[in-house]
Amino acid sequence: MWGRPCAAIGAQWGAQRVKALSVLSALRPARAERFLYPRRGPGQLWEEAARRVEAAGGEIRLGVRVTRVEYDGARVTAVQAGERVPCDVFVSTMPVRDLLAGMTGPVPAPAREAAAALEYRDFLTVGLLVDELAGGPVPDNWIYVHSPEVRLGRIQVYNNWSEGMIADPSKIWLGLEYFCAEGDALWNRSDEELAALGAGELRTLGLLAADAPVRAAKVLRVPKAYPAYWGGYERFAAVREFVDGVPNLILIGRNGMHRYNNQDHSMLSAMAAVEHLVRGGSKAALWAVNAGDEHVEARA
Repeated sequence: MWGRPCAAIGAQWGAQRVKALSVLSALRPARAERFLYPRRGPGQLWEEAARRVEAAGGEIRLGVRVTRVEYDGARVTAVQAGERVPCDVFVSTMPVRDLLAGMTGPVPAPAREAAAALEYRDFLTVGLLVDELAGGPVPDNWIYVHSPEVRLGRIQVYNNWSEGMIADPSKIWLGLEYFCAEGDALWNRSDEELAALGAGELRTLGLLAADAPVRAAKVLRVPKAYPAYWGGYERFAAVREFVDGVPNLILIGRNGMHRYNNQDHSMLSAMAAVEHLVRGGSKAALWAVNAGDEHVEARA
Protein backbone atom coordinates (compact mmCIF):
# COMPACT_ATOMS: atom_id res chain seq x y z
CA MET A 1 0.00 0.00 0.00
CA TRP A 2 2.62 2.54 1.05
CA GLY A 3 5.26 1.64 -1.52
CA ARG A 4 8.06 1.42 1.05
CA PRO A 5 9.30 -0.95 3.76
CA CYS A 6 7.28 -1.02 6.99
CA ALA A 7 10.39 0.02 8.93
CA ALA A 8 10.34 3.34 7.07
CA ILE A 9 6.81 4.21 8.27
CA GLY A 10 6.36 6.05 11.56
CA ALA A 11 4.87 4.22 14.53
CA GLN A 12 2.08 6.83 14.70
CA TRP A 13 0.43 5.16 11.71
CA GLY A 14 0.21 1.85 13.54
CA ALA A 15 -0.99 3.53 16.72
CA GLN A 16 -3.97 4.99 14.85
CA ARG A 17 -4.81 2.08 12.58
CA VAL A 18 -4.18 -0.96 14.81
CA LYS A 19 -6.21 -0.39 17.96
CA ALA A 20 -5.54 -2.68 20.93
CA LEU A 21 -4.75 -5.61 18.63
CA SER A 22 -3.74 -8.85 20.31
CA VAL A 23 -2.92 -12.32 19.03
CA LEU A 24 -5.97 -13.75 20.81
CA SER A 25 -8.36 -11.23 19.30
CA ALA A 26 -6.89 -11.85 15.85
CA LEU A 27 -7.48 -15.59 16.20
CA ARG A 28 -11.08 -15.30 17.34
CA PRO A 29 -13.76 -15.81 14.67
CA ALA A 30 -14.95 -12.53 13.16
CA ARG A 31 -18.20 -11.28 14.69
CA ALA A 32 -20.82 -10.11 12.24
CA GLU A 33 -22.22 -6.68 13.07
CA ARG A 34 -25.04 -4.59 11.65
CA PHE A 35 -24.71 -0.92 10.94
CA LEU A 36 -26.58 1.77 9.07
CA TYR A 37 -25.21 2.53 5.61
CA PRO A 38 -26.48 5.15 3.14
CA ARG A 39 -28.48 3.40 0.45
CA ARG A 40 -26.62 5.15 -2.37
CA GLY A 41 -23.23 5.20 -0.66
CA PRO A 42 -21.41 7.74 1.54
CA GLY A 43 -21.89 10.51 -1.01
CA GLN A 44 -25.54 10.56 -0.04
CA LEU A 45 -24.51 12.01 3.34
CA TRP A 46 -22.79 14.96 1.69
CA GLU A 47 -25.69 15.52 -0.68
CA GLU A 48 -28.02 15.79 2.32
CA ALA A 49 -25.56 18.05 4.16
CA ALA A 50 -25.39 20.30 1.10
CA ARG A 51 -29.18 20.42 0.89
CA ARG A 52 -29.43 21.53 4.50
CA VAL A 53 -26.72 24.18 4.10
CA GLU A 54 -28.48 25.69 1.12
CA ALA A 55 -31.89 25.45 2.81
CA ALA A 56 -30.45 27.50 5.69
CA GLY A 57 -29.26 30.19 3.26
CA GLY A 58 -25.69 29.01 2.77
CA GLU A 59 -23.89 28.96 -0.56
CA ILE A 60 -21.83 26.04 -1.88
CA ARG A 61 -19.39 26.64 -4.72
CA LEU A 62 -18.27 23.53 -6.56
CA GLY A 63 -15.38 23.25 -9.01
CA VAL A 64 -13.62 26.31 -7.56
CA ARG A 65 -9.93 26.13 -6.66
CA VAL A 66 -8.61 27.99 -3.62
CA THR A 67 -5.36 29.57 -4.80
CA ARG A 68 -4.47 31.87 -1.90
CA VAL A 69 -5.22 32.20 1.81
CA GLU A 70 -4.66 35.70 3.15
CA TYR A 71 -3.10 35.75 6.61
CA ASP A 72 -2.24 39.05 8.25
CA GLY A 73 -0.10 37.67 11.08
CA ALA A 74 -3.04 37.35 13.45
CA ARG A 75 -6.01 35.91 11.54
CA VAL A 76 -7.07 34.55 8.16
CA THR A 77 -8.84 37.47 6.51
CA ALA A 78 -9.85 36.11 3.09
CA VAL A 79 -9.35 33.37 0.54
CA GLN A 80 -8.91 33.64 -3.20
CA ALA A 81 -11.30 31.18 -4.83
CA GLY A 82 -12.00 32.53 -8.27
CA GLU A 83 -12.65 35.82 -6.49
CA ARG A 84 -11.58 37.24 -3.15
CA VAL A 85 -13.88 35.97 -0.40
CA PRO A 86 -13.51 37.63 3.03
CA CYS A 87 -13.97 35.23 5.91
CA ASP A 88 -14.59 35.31 9.64
CA VAL A 89 -13.59 31.65 10.07
CA PHE A 90 -11.66 29.38 7.71
CA VAL A 91 -12.25 25.65 8.22
CA SER A 92 -9.85 23.76 5.97
CA THR A 93 -9.94 20.20 4.69
CA MET A 94 -7.32 20.81 1.99
CA PRO A 95 -3.93 19.06 2.21
CA VAL A 96 -1.76 20.77 4.81
CA ARG A 97 1.08 21.04 2.31
CA ASP A 98 -1.10 23.05 -0.06
CA LEU A 99 -2.64 25.15 2.71
CA LEU A 100 0.60 26.53 4.08
CA ALA A 101 2.13 26.90 0.61
CA GLY A 102 -0.82 29.12 -0.32
CA MET A 103 -0.82 31.28 2.81
CA THR A 104 0.41 34.85 2.54
CA GLY A 105 1.84 36.73 5.49
CA PRO A 106 4.33 35.81 8.20
CA VAL A 107 4.10 32.01 8.39
CA PRO A 108 7.03 30.84 10.57
CA ALA A 109 9.77 29.15 8.56
CA PRO A 110 9.75 25.89 10.60
CA ALA A 111 6.03 25.42 9.96
CA ARG A 112 6.23 26.30 6.27
CA GLU A 113 9.24 24.03 5.70
CA ALA A 114 7.71 21.10 7.58
CA ALA A 115 4.47 21.42 5.59
CA ALA A 116 6.37 21.60 2.29
CA ALA A 117 8.11 18.31 3.16
CA LEU A 118 4.88 16.38 3.87
CA GLU A 119 4.28 13.44 1.55
CA TYR A 120 1.25 11.48 0.39
CA ARG A 121 0.27 8.15 -1.13
CA ASP A 122 -2.15 8.23 -4.03
CA PHE A 123 -4.86 5.84 -5.08
CA LEU A 124 -7.03 4.81 -7.99
CA THR A 125 -10.12 2.65 -8.32
CA VAL A 126 -10.95 0.59 -11.39
CA GLY A 127 -14.68 -0.08 -11.43
CA LEU A 128 -15.74 -3.17 -13.40
CA LEU A 129 -19.28 -4.39 -14.06
CA VAL A 130 -19.45 -8.16 -14.58
CA ASP A 131 -22.18 -10.76 -14.84
CA GLU A 132 -20.85 -13.05 -12.13
CA LEU A 133 -17.78 -14.08 -10.19
CA ALA A 134 -16.13 -17.42 -10.75
CA GLY A 135 -17.23 -19.65 -7.88
CA GLY A 136 -20.38 -17.64 -7.23
CA PRO A 137 -21.23 -14.61 -5.07
CA VAL A 138 -19.06 -13.59 -2.12
CA PRO A 139 -20.47 -12.12 1.12
CA ASP A 140 -17.67 -9.61 1.70
CA ASN A 141 -17.79 -5.83 1.27
CA TRP A 142 -14.01 -5.62 0.98
CA ILE A 143 -11.52 -8.28 -0.06
CA TYR A 144 -7.89 -7.59 0.81
CA VAL A 145 -5.44 -9.01 -1.73
CA HIS A 146 -1.97 -10.13 -0.65
CA SER A 147 -0.98 -12.17 -3.70
CA PRO A 148 2.42 -10.96 -4.98
CA GLU A 149 1.62 -11.81 -8.60
CA VAL A 150 -0.85 -8.90 -8.89
CA ARG A 151 -0.68 -5.17 -8.15
CA LEU A 152 -4.27 -5.09 -6.91
CA GLY A 153 -4.52 -4.21 -3.21
CA ARG A 154 -8.22 -4.42 -2.38
CA ILE A 155 -11.57 -5.23 -3.97
CA GLN A 156 -14.90 -3.68 -3.07
CA VAL A 157 -18.14 -5.47 -3.89
CA TYR A 158 -20.59 -2.58 -4.09
CA ASN A 159 -23.64 -4.84 -4.23
CA ASN A 160 -22.85 -5.97 -0.70
CA TRP A 161 -22.78 -2.43 0.67
CA SER A 162 -26.23 -1.60 -0.64
CA GLU A 163 -28.54 -2.77 -3.38
CA GLY A 164 -29.08 0.90 -4.18
CA MET A 165 -25.51 1.23 -5.47
CA ILE A 166 -26.10 -0.87 -8.59
CA ALA A 167 -28.73 -0.27 -11.25
CA ASP A 168 -29.07 -3.92 -12.32
CA PRO A 169 -29.07 -6.37 -9.38
CA SER A 170 -28.31 -9.23 -11.76
CA LYS A 171 -24.82 -7.79 -12.32
CA ILE A 172 -21.87 -7.36 -9.92
CA TRP A 173 -20.17 -3.99 -9.54
CA LEU A 174 -16.57 -4.26 -8.34
CA GLY A 175 -14.11 -1.57 -7.29
CA LEU A 176 -10.48 -2.67 -7.75
CA GLU A 177 -8.20 -0.50 -5.62
CA TYR A 178 -4.60 0.25 -6.56
CA PHE A 179 -2.11 2.21 -4.46
CA CYS A 180 0.35 4.31 -6.42
CA ALA A 181 2.03 7.70 -6.73
CA GLU A 182 0.51 10.52 -8.73
CA GLY A 183 2.29 10.70 -12.05
CA ASP A 184 3.89 7.24 -11.89
CA ALA A 185 3.57 4.62 -14.63
CA LEU A 186 0.42 3.07 -13.14
CA TRP A 187 -1.29 6.42 -12.54
CA ASN A 188 -0.56 7.52 -16.12
CA ARG A 189 -2.02 4.44 -17.80
CA SER A 190 -5.12 5.12 -19.86
CA ASP A 191 -8.51 4.16 -18.48
CA GLU A 192 -8.72 1.40 -21.08
CA GLU A 193 -5.34 -0.01 -20.02
CA LEU A 194 -6.33 0.06 -16.34
CA ALA A 195 -9.64 -1.70 -17.05
CA ALA A 196 -7.74 -4.41 -18.94
CA LEU A 197 -5.22 -4.70 -16.09
CA GLY A 198 -8.00 -5.08 -13.52
CA ALA A 199 -9.87 -7.72 -15.50
CA GLY A 200 -6.65 -9.63 -16.11
CA GLU A 201 -5.74 -9.60 -12.43
CA LEU A 202 -9.21 -10.83 -11.43
CA ARG A 203 -8.66 -13.75 -13.82
CA THR A 204 -5.20 -14.37 -12.35
CA LEU A 205 -6.79 -14.57 -8.89
CA GLY A 206 -9.49 -16.94 -10.12
CA LEU A 207 -12.30 -14.50 -9.39
CA LEU A 208 -13.30 -13.96 -13.02
CA ALA A 209 -13.56 -16.68 -15.64
CA ALA A 210 -11.24 -16.40 -18.64
CA ASP A 211 -14.15 -15.90 -21.06
CA ALA A 212 -16.29 -13.71 -18.76
CA PRO A 213 -17.03 -10.32 -20.34
CA VAL A 214 -16.66 -6.95 -18.65
CA ARG A 215 -19.86 -5.01 -19.28
CA ALA A 216 -18.63 -1.57 -18.25
CA ALA A 217 -15.60 0.10 -16.68
CA LYS A 218 -14.90 3.34 -14.83
CA VAL A 219 -11.60 4.66 -13.44
CA LEU A 220 -11.33 7.20 -10.62
CA ARG A 221 -7.98 8.68 -9.57
CA VAL A 222 -7.64 10.14 -6.06
CA PRO A 223 -4.51 12.22 -5.41
CA LYS A 224 -3.27 12.61 -1.82
CA ALA A 225 -5.61 9.87 -0.62
CA TYR A 226 -3.33 8.87 2.25
CA PRO A 227 -1.23 11.34 4.30
CA ALA A 228 2.17 9.75 4.87
CA TYR A 229 3.93 9.30 8.22
CA TRP A 230 7.40 10.04 6.91
CA GLY A 231 9.10 13.01 5.26
CA GLY A 232 8.10 16.23 6.98
CA TYR A 233 5.77 14.45 9.39
CA GLU A 234 8.52 14.22 12.03
CA ARG A 235 8.35 18.02 12.20
CA PHE A 236 4.56 18.29 12.12
CA ALA A 237 4.51 19.73 15.64
CA ALA A 238 5.72 23.02 14.14
CA VAL A 239 2.74 23.03 11.79
CA ARG A 240 0.29 22.35 14.56
CA GLU A 241 1.79 25.00 16.82
CA PHE A 242 1.35 27.58 14.08
CA VAL A 243 -2.21 26.70 12.99
CA ASP A 244 -3.42 26.34 16.57
CA GLY A 245 -2.16 29.86 17.17
CA VAL A 246 -4.37 31.29 14.41
CA PRO A 247 -7.73 31.62 16.20
CA ASN A 248 -10.00 31.52 13.13
CA LEU A 249 -8.15 28.76 11.26
CA ILE A 250 -9.40 25.22 11.96
CA LEU A 251 -8.14 22.04 10.32
CA ILE A 252 -10.41 18.99 10.00
CA GLY A 253 -10.50 15.74 8.08
CA ARG A 254 -7.83 13.34 6.86
CA ASN A 255 -5.93 15.73 4.59
CA GLY A 256 -6.78 18.79 6.63
CA MET A 257 -5.09 17.36 9.73
CA HIS A 258 -2.60 15.12 7.89
CA ARG A 259 -3.88 12.15 9.87
CA TYR A 260 -4.89 8.74 8.56
CA ASN A 261 -8.40 8.99 9.99
CA ASN A 262 -11.38 6.88 9.04
CA GLN A 263 -14.45 8.60 7.65
CA ASP A 264 -16.14 8.53 11.06
CA HIS A 265 -13.10 10.15 12.70
CA SER A 266 -13.11 12.85 10.02
CA MET A 267 -16.78 13.61 10.64
CA LEU A 268 -16.14 13.69 14.38
CA SER A 269 -13.34 16.23 13.87
CA ALA A 270 -15.87 18.42 12.04
CA MET A 271 -18.28 18.11 14.96
CA ALA A 272 -15.47 19.02 17.36
CA ALA A 273 -14.73 22.06 15.18
CA VAL A 274 -18.33 23.27 15.50
CA GLU A 275 -18.17 22.73 19.26
CA HIS A 276 -14.97 24.79 19.37
CA LEU A 277 -16.52 27.61 17.34
CA VAL A 278 -19.56 27.73 19.65
CA ARG A 279 -17.77 27.43 22.98
CA GLY A 280 -14.24 28.61 22.23
CA GLY A 281 -11.27 27.42 24.25
CA SER A 282 -8.44 25.16 23.17
CA LYS A 283 -8.32 23.30 19.87
CA ALA A 284 -6.98 20.24 21.68
CA ALA A 285 -10.32 18.40 21.36
CA LEU A 286 -9.96 18.40 17.57
CA TRP A 287 -6.55 16.74 17.75
CA ALA A 288 -7.77 14.26 20.37
CA VAL A 289 -10.03 12.60 17.78
CA ASN A 290 -8.59 9.15 16.97
CA ALA A 291 -5.70 9.67 19.37
CA GLY A 292 -6.84 7.09 21.94
CA ASP A 293 -6.88 3.33 22.01
CA GLU A 294 -10.47 2.79 20.86
CA HIS A 295 -12.33 3.32 17.63
CA VAL A 296 -14.86 6.15 17.67
CA GLU A 297 -17.71 3.77 16.89
CA ALA A 298 -16.90 1.82 20.07
CA ARG A 299 -17.69 4.87 22.20
CA ALA A 300 -21.34 5.19 21.23
